[in-house]
Amino acid sequence: MTRNLKLSLALAVLAFTVPASSIAASFTDVYFLGDSLSDTGNNGPVDVGPVLPGTYGYDPDRWTNAGGTLWSEGFSAGLGFGGAAVASSDGGHNYAAGGQRADQLSLQISALSADEGGTLSSTALYAIWSGGNDLLQGESAASTVTDVINSILSLSVLGAENFLVLNMVDYSQLAPGTGPLAGTLPIPAGADIWATDFNNGLSSSIASLSGVTVYEFDVASLINGIFADPTGNGYAAGLAPCSLDANCVNGIDTDNFVMMDHVHLMSGPSSLVATGALAVIPEPSTALLLGLGLAAIGLRRKR
Repeated sequence: MTRNLKLSLALAVLAFTVPASSIAASFTDVYFLGDSLSDTGNNGPVDVGPVLPGTYGYDPDRWTNAGGTLWSEGFSAGLGFGGAAVASSDGGHNYAAGGQRADQLSLQISALSADEGGTLSSTALYAIWSGGNDLLQGESAASTVTDVINSILSLSVLGAENFLVLNMVDYSQLAPGTGPLAGTLPIPAGADIWATDFNNGLSSSIASLSGVTVYEFDVASLINGIFADPTGNGYAAGLAPCSLDANCVNGIDTDNFVMMDHVHLMSGPSSLVATGALAVIPEPSTALLLGLGLAAIGLRRKR
């Protein structure tokens, strides 16, 4: 099956052009902060209740399909630090927690600081993907940007110097949403405007930072492109959630689905996020040498 062929080929070429060993040489470790899109077990579906894995087909520890993986796992493995994506509650470096807003990144930073003795490595990479719960819980785009930027500043005070930041997907095409979580956390009207304001504000604020290196991954362009034409990208189920399809819940034809529910990606699209994020670092100029162009695959970097 041809799936998102042009983008997938571009990212695949980049992934193989920049060996994991050369990427890993740029960093000594990787840490994750954020929400359910990155969380591998700090606050997973099983922590919310057994009905989600048991009835709706979620992986117990990950907000995706059972047996699937999240972008954080593929990304850390690509860097050569596979164990880093393990949840911090299980001894790993993934502090992301399902349900947490950007203002709660401070809780994750406190836990990280405590685990690292109050000093963070200047040669490690700190990946932040946050904002989705702020949208769902009625926080403003501007305040969410401020919270993400403050998290970068707080980490830098502790010694961090290298960051990867992902922006916000436009969930308006899925509003208000269907699936087991949509009743309590519907996608609000104006989600497209919120995402635009957040993404513009985030990029602008990152550009004003100094003393740190921030790699931006425009995940919005990647996923929004799939949302705009899911069947054309090879997802036969369109934007219907896996959690409401009996076959998908039981692990059948999961590759046909983009979404696990109204806000969480299936494992397949999440792996594209990992590949795209890997292409951002350490030298996204590799894409230009291949004639692909950064804008075509949503890659940006700020030094």
